[in-house]
Amino acid sequence: MNACFHTNFNQWINKYRIEEFEQLICEGYHEKMTLDGIASKCGFSNRTTFISSFKKVKGITPSQFLKDIPDTVF
Repeated sequence: MNACFHTNFNQWINKYRIEEFEQLICEGYHEKMTLDGIASKCGFSNRTTFISSFKKVKGITPSQFLKDIPDTVF
């Protein structure tokens, strides 16, 4: 895993979980569920892990991500 993707398994899988989180946000799940609920739906069982993984991949926190998305996406 490290040799092929230059990352460990946890970082690799969390990247795909964050992509799923983004997709659910674009589908409007943030209007029906909390961020923790959406993160859980994407496979994150720990809030701290979700936030730190999100920040590592995106460079911002999940709540900042929501604030920065234009309303036209929804």
